[in-house]
Amino acid sequence: MKLGVDDINNEKVSPIAEVQPKSEMVLVSQMCKLMDIIMGETQLDAHNFDAEHMHKVFIFAVVWGLGACIQFDERPRFNKLLVQLLEKNETDKPNIKSLFELYVEVKDNEVKFSKWTSLKTLYVPPIDGSFAKILVPTEETVK
Repeated sequence: MKLGVDDINNEKVSPIAEVQPKSEMVLVSQMCKLMDIIMGETQLDAHNFDAEHMHKVFIFAVVWGLGACIQFDERPRFNKLLVQLLEKNETDKPNIKSLFELYVEVKDNEVKFSKWTSLKTLYVPPIDGSFAKILVPTEETVK
């Protein structure tokens, strides 16, 4: 991602453009913090947190820990790289257009992928008509 190397085809490509450049250490730190937060939300202890749960948390953390700072139009390229890596490692991947469409939901001692669109609510205008309170729910605003 940062060096412009396509590990799948061993080709030199242009680095993925970032909105605000961050060092590799900051990106990995963000990813680890996301994993830590999600793991802390679960009621599962280390003995019950199986490989499938960890796999989902790791994918989410990679997508948003590393991919959150890339330019919006670079997301398909980043997604393609991640999907290729999952396939190369024979890892099950969600059957979805883009990994950016998913979040990890921790509920009832279960970890599962859900679509961000499931969090959208109907728009209800503020009762007092205050412009400052208007927020129209979209897929991007729920993320």
